[in-house]
Amino acid sequence: MIMMKTANSDQREYWNSASATKWVTLEDELSATHRNVTRALIDAAGIAPGAHVLDIGCGTGASSRAAALAAGHEGHVSAVDISEELLERAGHHGAPADGARIEFLLADAQVHDFPPAWYDAVISQIGIMFFEDPVAGFANLLAATRPGGQITFVCWRRGADNAWFAKAREIAVAHLGDVPDDPDAPGPVAFADEEKVCRLLTKGGWRQAHAERVPIDLTPPGGPAETAGMTTRLGPAARIIRAYQPGQAQIDAIAADIARYLEQFHTREGMRIPVVLNRFTAQTPG
Repeated sequence: MIMMKTANSDQREYWNSASATKWVTLEDELSATHRNVTRALIDAAGIAPGAHVLDIGCGTGASSRAAALAAGHEGHVSAVDISEELLERAGHHGAPADGARIEFLLADAQVHDFPPAWYDAVISQIGIMFFEDPVAGFANLLAATRPGGQITFVCWRRGADNAWFAKAREIAVAHLGDVPDDPDAPGPVAFADEEKVCRLLTKGGWRQAHAERVPIDLTPPGGPAETAGMTTRLGPAARIIRAYQPGQAQIDAIAADIARYLEQFHTREGMRIPVVLNRFTAQTPG
């Protein structure tokens, strides 16, 4: 795996640091939490048997493996990530036995030289919001997509639609203080504004850009305490904790308050945390 070139040096540095190690450590918990997100992505992508699929920001590969199953033995999946550690973990899993072959690419999707007009479907599961220049990124993905192809991706919303993020952050801020947040900077909620993202897709050359709000239950394993512990290690609350570097007693107090909030989502079937995601689709011209 070779990094050919990059336009997103900050993201390359971040995703090749201890942050990636946390994602690998919590891989099973995150895959379980996002299983309905993966389903919502694949359901909308329209991946036909034999399709060539490009998965952007594949992480440890859950979405790539789901796409491989949809594409079948005659298909092909290119799983792309800027993080060497995450991609190595994805490669460790490989492809499902009854699915398409998966090619793992360490690359910056904004500028990587993909084969022109080769992919039928471009997908991303909460992994496409990190481009320094989204228009350039979308244009590069368009050039790699065949006529009649589609891009499909899911992204986080903000506020009440994403209490999973918002409430954990609110609790961390109450304990420690705030950290400035640029809503337009590359990051997890950079694509929360549907109209903005549709404009970016259109400027990148895509047609019929469409946004849909999709209600989904997140399904983290374990109970409120285990789920709260995960939020103090990854996500907006973890960002506040990382900025202030509190002692373990304060981290435990934050986790306890988050766990109390999460108790309302603990059901007989396990944790069911309702969120609303943005799901975007757009078509190649012609």
